[in-house]
Amino acid sequence: RGSTEFRILMEKANDIDDVLLSIKETIKNTSNITSDLAKITATLESGQGTIGRLLMDESTAQNIDSTFINLKEGASGLKILMEKAKSSWLLWGF
Repeated sequence: RGSTEFRILMEKANDIDDVLLSIKETIKNTSNITSDLAKITATLESGQGTIGRLLMDESTAQNIDSTFINLKEGASGLKILMEKAKSSWLLWGF
């Protein structure tokens, strides 16, 4: 009976060791992820890379806004021209 209880106790101790190793590995991975996120955040905040410039550089943001405004106005102008072209006698045969 004593050897059976000892065997069970040792199995549980091994299980606890496995759990502790798993927890240590999880903590290590979490630490690595946190470090990587800190590097990415620092890069973005410094305005490096395309996304960093988009997020941090005011002139880039203004250029993008201007581009979208120009695209919208161009599309609107094209729509008006297409409507006029539909009623143009020059294009009646087409």
